[in-house]
Amino acid sequence: MILKPTNKTSQSNPDAGVIPLINVVFLLLVFFMVAGQIQISDPVELEPARSQEPQVQEHPPLATLFIDQQGLLFLEQSPISLEQLTSELSGLYQASEAAEQSWLQIKTDARTQVQQLRPVFQAIRESGMTQIHLGVQQGKIDEDR
Repeated sequence: MILKPTNKTSQSNPDAGVIPLINVVFLLLVFFMVAGQIQISDPVELEPARSQEPQVQEHPPLATLFIDQQGLLFLEQSPISLEQLTSELSGLYQASEAAEQSWLQIKTDARTQVQQLRPVFQAIRESGMTQIHLGVQQGKIDEDR
């Protein structure tokens, strides 16, 4: 009886050609996990105001204040009352190593009324913060608002 030699590699593992593809996909996954930038989402959904020529700041903000359309305040990710805002910002400003370069970023909804912002600006002024910047999105300004 004569037995023919069989090619065990092709019969035992028919998916052997897929393994290099899996390796490439895994490497791409690792690359995008390392190279990708993950950002924390805003605590409230806002429609940012628009500006034709927004300014880019050199230093990151000391803190970010979010103001939604109803006037609710969020300092970073935490809700905050108007009464607490002054003391929180004052503590951040005094603890800052470079107070002269410290600035507060305000992200507000484009539909927020100016009357809702006046008490917020007064609380910021009382905290000692001297530089604030309004977060805007570059684009054409809507004339009919």
